[in-house]
Amino acid sequence: MGKDLILRKKDFIKMNIERGYNGSIFEGSMAANLDRTDPVYLKDDKGVDMNFTVSTDKTNWVDSKEYVELWNGIKKDLDSIRTAKKMNTAQLPADYYDFIDKMSMDVTIRRMQEIDYTALLTKEITRLDFSKSVNLKEFLGFVGQFLEHNLAGDTVPLMQQQTGVVGAIDMQGYALGAVRSLEDVLYNLDIYTIQKVNEAYVRAFIGRRNDLVWGPMIAITTAAGWDTSQTQAADATATFTLDEKVYATINASIDKLGALYDFQNNQEINIPKMVLAVGRNVDARKVKRAINGQLNNSKGVTANREALEIDEIWIYKGDSFFYGKEKVSYPGIAANKAYLFVPGPAGAPNYTAVKRPLVSVSSPGSALLLGQDEDAKYFIQKAYNDEWYGTSSDNSVIAANTTHNWGYIVEANLPS
Repeated sequence: MGKDLILRKKDFIKMNIERGYNGSIFEGSMAANLDRTDPVYLKDDKGVDMNFTVSTDKTNWVDSKEYVELWNGIKKDLDSIRTAKKMNTAQLPADYYDFIDKMSMDVTIRRMQEIDYTALLTKEITRLDFSKSVNLKEFLGFVGQFLEHNLAGDTVPLMQQQTGVVGAIDMQGYALGAVRSLEDVLYNLDIYTIQKVNEAYVRAFIGRRNDLVWGPMIAITTAAGWDTSQTQAADATATFTLDEKVYATINASIDKLGALYDFQNNQEINIPKMVLAVGRNVDARKVKRAINGQLNNSKGVTANREALEIDEIWIYKGDSFFYGKEKVSYPGIAANKAYLFVPGPAGAPNYTAVKRPLVSVSSPGSALLLGQDEDAKYFIQKAYNDEWYGTSSDNSVIAANTTHNWGYIVEANLPS
C-alpha cells in the first residue's frame, strides 16, 4: 500500500489542538495596537487582564457537549445584559465581560477546527511587543567561533549577528466588521445569528491568512516568474507511463531543490523536511503513488521503484465566496502544478511575524476607530520570505548576487 503521506483535515486539527491558540482581548483600537509595543489587555469587571490561551481536546467543536454548554452560557449572559437594559455600551454591565470572554473562546476554538497553513508553511513568531516597523535582523540568529585562548585575562572573541538581507518590514493590519453594531448584538440578535457571524469571521480569517502564505507562490506561477533553477518541466519521455513520468518529474524536482543555496550562509540548503503541495485530490493521489514508488508499467502491472524522500503531501484548494455582488477569490494551487519546499518550522527562512492574533474590538465605543460601538475583529501580521523564494523573489539584493541559485522552493509541472 505504501505510506499515506497526505495530510488531511483531522491531522491539521490535531496539530492545532496540541499547539493551542491565544485568545486574549486587547484594549483600544486597531490603529492604537498597530503602534503599541506595550500591549494593554482589556480588564474584566474585577480588574483582571483578559489574557489567556485557549485549548481544547475536541476535534469536532460545533455541536459538541462543550459547545452547547458554552452557548448556553452566552445566552444566559445576554439574557442578563438585556434584563439590565443598559443600552449605553459605555456603561456595560459585568455580564458583558463574561459574554465577550465566551465569544472569544468560541471563535478561537473554531479556528482550531480549520486548516490554517501559516504555522506549518512559515515560522510563525508571535510577539505582542513588535514595533510597527520590524528590522529584518529580528529574524537572524547569532554566530560565533571558539578560538584558542589562555583562559586568563585576554579578551574573548564575541558572537555576532548573522548577515543577510538588510532592511525592515512594516506590520499590516487586516480588519472585518459585522453589519450589526455591538449594541445590536447585545440586545437584539438571536443566538443562531450570532453563531453564524462567528462562523463567518473564522472563515474570512482563515481564508485571508492562507492566502497570505500561499498567494505569493501562486502569483509567481501565474506570472511565469520562477527562475529556471526553481522550476521543473513535466517529464515527457515517450516510452514512460503517466506514473513513470510523474516519478521522474518529482525526482528531478528533488535534485533541483537540493542544488539551491541558503542566502545567509552561502551553502547548499539543509533539507530536514520536504513537503510537496498540490491543489487537487486527484493530483495528491497521483503524486502519492509516485513518491511511494508504486508505478503502473506499460502492461498495467505495478512496478516498484525506490520511494522518494518526501515527508508530507499537502492540498491547498483556496477559497471563494460572494461578498455582496463581488466575488472574493483566494486561488488555490492550479491543476497539475506542485510546489516542493522546506517549510519554515524545519529551519527555512520563511517567517510570519504576528503582532496581534485575531482580536475582537470589544471596548466601549469611545475607544473605537473602526466604528462607533461596532462589532469588529482584526489581526496584525507581516511575512518575510524573500530568502525562501530566493532567486525567484523580487528582492534586488538577492537578484544581484549571482554566485549561486538561492531558495528553498521549486515549482514542479506535473505530467497529465
